[in-house]
Amino acid sequence: MNKSGDEALGYLIAIAFLIWLGVRIAIWSIKIILIALSIAGGLAIVALIPGSIIWLFIQIFKQMRKQEFERVRSILLPSLTILMGISLGFGIQLGFSNIWAIAGTLASGLPLVSILLYPPINRRRLIRQYRDKEQHLIEP
Repeated sequence: MNKSGDEALGYLIAIAFLIWLGVRIAIWSIKIILIALSIAGGLAIVALIPGSIIWLFIQIFKQMRKQEFERVRSILLPSLTILMGISLGFGIQLGFSNIWAIAGTLASGLPLVSILLYPPINRRRLIRQYRDKEQHLIEP
């Protein structure tokens, strides 16, 4: 081969190598970008779930305060509801044969049930006491 043919072959090899290298760099760049986007998306989801729970908790607290609920009940009711959901989720994932899943469900469920059921039961009791006293009133 002559010198110009060797030179042309060298240029072709160099151009082919540069094209190959460019394609490899592009592929790795795309992979790195996809990994970065996946991590960012995962972090956004991880931050979004607790953020939305906290936002909903605050909204429920404000609404309950507008409806003149006591401050303790306004805090406990959403908190216990969230804890009950978490403990039920653990129970479903771990199985309710796990003592900690049962303990968590009972520890958050029993106070929640008592907070939900006590006001109507207490109101009926007060109405019954009033009606009982009403019978003993002196009529004019």
